[in-house]
Amino acid sequence: MSGAEFQPQSRLNIKQLVIESPTTPGTVPFDPEREISSSDWEQLVVRREQLRIGVEHVTDLLQLSLSMAYLFPERQPDPAFELEVYEKIKDGLKEMEKEEDITVTELEKELGKLTLLFPEKRTEIMREFSVSARNQEDQLIDALKHEIAQDAYYYGFARRTFFPDATRLSKELYLLLERERSQVEFGNFADFNDRFYMRIIFPQFFAIITDRDYWDAGRASLDQLRKEGAWVIFAKQAFNMKVLAAEKVEVGENGLEIVMPQVKTQLQSTPDLPEQRRF
Repeated sequence: MSGAEFQPQSRLNIKQLVIESPTTPGTVPFDPEREISSSDWEQLVVRREQLRIGVEHVTDLLQLSLSMAYLFPERQPDPAFELEVYEKIKDGLKEMEKEEDITVTELEKELGKLTLLFPEKRTEIMREFSVSARNQEDQLIDALKHEIAQDAYYYGFARRTFFPDATRLSKELYLLLERERSQVEFGNFADFNDRFYMRIIFPQFFAIITDRDYWDAGRASLDQLRKEGAWVIFAKQAFNMKVLAAEKVEVGENGLEIVMPQVKTQLQSTPDLPEQRRF
């Protein structure tokens, strides 16, 4: 890891990294307090407990715990619970590492998530899973050459989470990956998810989306996932939306810093295209 290794004595408080700045009257593109009800949260807590005591779906437990931690950092569970979750996820990823069909990119993506959830464990995670400072930029470029956008996202995401002080990736790489990303349908879950990775990998090139239809599509996705009881994906979509609505998002030694807008973002409707019906 670049620079001095970070090994604090106690569990970091993610609440310190998510800054909810005062807003002017009106709205921001996405506000978890407004969009996620107390009933939704209760369902998320129940699902997380089911995953914690279960024997499978360790990646679902990781994703749900990560989403919940950054959506509502003030609602973190007690340290004993968090330690149990960390050990369960780490053990599960150890087993996952042994699977013949697991790819390096898939494993590193999950390890990157674990590092964001437990940034004080970064050094331990990198040591136990033999994460090295190999040239992930070259791997990202190779993935783009072979038009494997998902691998590029995962390499870039892992690089930012493991080595937050690493040199920023170039705009040329951003444009290459944006070209691949643009093939995804505008406003669906995959689009929000891809943009989430883009913002983590290239924070210096990202601009808040002001298209009202885009955010309405995101809320429609949340509504559908809520109806289906797909709580892991529901939480991930909400996490995607919070990150994309933020004024600033940076990965640092202490995890993901999210600064929400100080003033409302002026949303604009997308004008209808001539001779084209919209559904």
